[in-house]
Amino acid sequence: MIDFSPLYEKQKQLDLEIALKHGISYDNTRISRTIALLVEIGEFANETRAFKYWSNKGPSPKNITIEEYVDALHFYLSLGISDNNYLKQYVLKENNKPLNEKIMDVYSSIVDYARDRTEENYINSFLLFLDLGRSFGFLEEEIVDAYYAKLKENHSRQENNY
Repeated sequence: MIDFSPLYEKQKQLDLEIALKHGISYDNTRISRTIALLVEIGEFANETRAFKYWSNKGPSPKNITIEEYVDALHFYLSLGISDNNYLKQYVLKENNKPLNEKIMDVYSSIVDYARDRTEENYINSFLLFLDLGRSFGFLEEEIVDAYYAKLKENHSRQENNY
């Protein structure tokens, strides 16, 4: 089980760095962050190639798919912080849907959350997202390690006027 508390704290620090540098706030970037989350889920889906019924090519290597996955994780954490919704602990239910259906469920849940920013909608969406990662074989330690690696890169990007 992942303890998300330190990840929320690290994300707060990154969000603050970005806010100070760019003169923004959670309120005036809420829609942009939600769109960014949807885009990152799409980038993850693109690397899994699960929806590409016309192609025999398999998914991208794990290091690429997990990087796209944790890009989305950054936005889940940031949106939760902005709305004061936190996933403190979780239990994933067995979900045997095909990967494409799981991706669609995540998209749908993000839209639900965008329309009604309740803690229940946030947690539901986040859990669907975590199940998606598990379905793709990501271990909890790998997710956390990939998050920290991307966090380091994101701080560096801010320092270098990305």
